[in-house]
Amino acid sequence: MKTTRTAFRPLPAALLLATLAFGFTAHAQTAAMPPAETAATPAPAQPGAGKRAVESTKRTARRAGNATKRGAKKAVNATENVAERAGGAVRRTGERIGDKLPPAPRDQGLNGQGQPRVPAN
Repeated sequence: MKTTRTAFRPLPAALLLATLAFGFTAHAQTAAMPPAETAATPAPAQPGAGKRAVESTKRTARRAGNATKRGAKKAVNATENVAERAGGAVRRTGERIGDKLPPAPRDQGLNGQGQPRVPAN
């Protein structure tokens, strides 16, 4: 069997060079940012801005916490579903194997479950 390994060998190097070429042209086209002159003068303070920022941060943290809880619930549900499906598959496989086995000979001293019979008192 003949392989085409030699045809694909230079492909990673060509992709690397193409990526680098795009990176260099993008870097050459970006203009240098002028120094920020407005950063030296502070913006006028708005009344209540700090309180709004704190409330916004609390709201964002609460939302993030709720999102984490939702994600954890989804992961637990997915794991439970997978476990149930795997258990069902194992059970069905065992039943199919059991259907193909010949019936076991009955012993007089055992009941239908294969346990020793206990005489009734």
